[in-house]
Amino acid sequence: MSRIIIDAGNTNFKVFIFKDSDIISRLISNSQIQVIDWLKNQKLKNDIYCIYSSVRNDDAKLIEFLKASTLFIEFSYDLNLPIKINYKTPETLGKDRIAAACGASTLFNGENVLIIDVGTAITYDMIIEGKNFVGGNISPGIALRFKALNQFTGKLPLINYKDYLTFDFKDSFLGQNTKDALVLGVFIGIKNEIEGIINNALAQYKDLKVVFTGGDTIYLHKLLNFSIFACDDLIAIGLNEILKINV
Repeated sequence: MSRIIIDAGNTNFKVFIFKDSDIISRLISNSQIQVIDWLKNQKLKNDIYCIYSSVRNDDAKLIEFLKASTLFIEFSYDLNLPIKINYKTPETLGKDRIAAACGASTLFNGENVLIIDVGTAITYDMIIEGKNFVGGNISPGIALRFKALNQFTGKLPLINYKDYLTFDFKDSFLGQNTKDALVLGVFIGIKNEIEGIINNALAQYKDLKVVFTGGDTIYLHKLLNFSIFACDDLIAIGLNEILKINV
């Protein structure tokens, strides 16, 4: 059975067509009109289910189209979930964090999993035995750190960190000019933060799996002292699983 999965983030709409557990088509766009046109071109049946997860407030046209064209479900924490949320304020827990945890539960059934989502913010979330969400942490993402250093100081420049994708962080942890000092300060800080969280989790939970997701994960491959298991589609996988158990 085919399903439409939409993760509407702050910047882009990520749209997936799933058949059972497989992604058969996808679109990433910052335009809801383009998403509508793309979905129309898929020539999908009107009885197709769609789950929609959004942090936006400018997507009324897309929601109207989906409600008219699909069996529409808007994602919320009180749907049936493949995990139990042990969180004092589940209504404040980010939809992306819940969906990513459900995706990790699907990929690592019965395992202890630390999910690290590297995007606008860096989030760390733990699920135990593949079914219990026990909490997590939130810290500023890569871009936010560089923007804060620029905006809240008088003379520090704004760094385009995407220019440093090939930067060799193994040469030194100390910069010899201001730009490199900023780059190393941010990235070495993130490295120590991530490795510290992982070590804390390893001390408490046995047989820990660590999965990375989020658009800025690519900048960590040369930075961390261990191989990265990355899943770009973790949130979509989670939303697909949630939709399956709610229809």
